[in-house]
This record gives sequence, C-alpha cells and structure tokens, in this order.
Amino acid sequence: MNSLLLKLYFIRKIKGLFMRFRLDFIFGPFSGIVMFISYLAKLSKWRPKNSFNDFYMEGRRDLPDCLYDQNSSSMPNCWDL
Repeated sequence: MNSLLLKLYFIRKIKGLFMRFRLDFIFGPFSGIVMFISYLAKLSKWRPKNSFNDFYMEGRRDLPDCLYDQNSSSMPNCWDL
C-alpha cells in the first residue's frame, strides 16, 4: 500500500512541475517516439505469450509471390494456387 501511495505522490509532483514550468516545450517534440518505443516494448512482451503469428519476421515467405506481381491487370487469386 505504501508503494502505491509513494508512486501516486511522485506522479502528482511530476504533473505539477510540468504544469507550473511548462515543460511541454522541452519534452513535447519527443513524445511521439517515446510512445512508439513504449508500445513496441509492450508488444514484444505480449508476443511470446500468445500464439498469434502475424508479425514481421526476417525471411518470412508465407505469402505467395503473385501478390507482389506488378504486371497483372487484375488481382490474382493466389490462395487457390
């Protein structure tokens, strides 16, 4: 319980400092990359626990090459090959 209260105390203090000194001018431009790295870390933690396998893997060749054929005038039905 004390660790939760201590965590909330520091969060309140940091929020107060940001509001008082307008630190968004300093840290604002970096917010996008920080959020991207944070979500990427959560995704890499989640992936081994789940069997869903739709993520980038080097050397992955499970999609047919006809999907990438630029010469065809219509979308081929690659799944029936």
